[in-house]
Amino acid sequence: MDELVKKAVKELKGEEYTDAAKAINYEGLKRQHTRLDRDEESLKKRLRENKVYDDLCSLAYKLGLDFKNCSNIDEVAPKLLREWDGGEVHEFITLAETIWEKRQVEQRLTEIRMKNFAAEEEPEPVEREGQSRPEPVSIKKPSKNAEIQHESPQNFQSSPDMQAEAEEEEESEDRWEGEWSIV
Repeated sequence: MDELVKKAVKELKGEEYTDAAKAINYEGLKRQHTRLDRDEESLKKRLRENKVYDDLCSLAYKLGLDFKNCSNIDEVAPKLLREWDGGEVHEFITLAETIWEKRQVEQRLTEIRMKNFAAEEEPEPVEREGQSRPEPVSIKKPSKNAEIQHESPQNFQSSPDMQAEAEEEEESEDRWEGEWSIV
């Protein structure tokens, strides 16, 4: 009985994290991740409908926003507010903050899942009569001196469209085009 009282006191003080509390936290994180994902898509959709998403992304890219996880939005937000006229910038900042929060939740979910999966032991495969395990395959990395062969077409000619595209790409080197990366 004395051990149960000690355990209850530890739980109340937050010193011991029970399996039930872990499960509740895990489920809450999953729900939060789903909500943040929906919010992210909704904000992107509104910005695209207003035809400002690409321009705001380009500006944020030029100002140094880390598009991988938006960890530096607090540094870039004041610059965005100075550079952009219009209320859409607030939606864009909210989008970046949502992505940052989503990455934090994903990191915690990864930690929990890695602990849970590492705790579970993988069962050994059962060998049946007449069957043997296949030999492991090793993949060798090519040496630094390995010769790389490229095939190039002999009669390649670029069309006027391809030349125009190449010129356009050179003009828009500073412009960010793409999606938020999910890593």
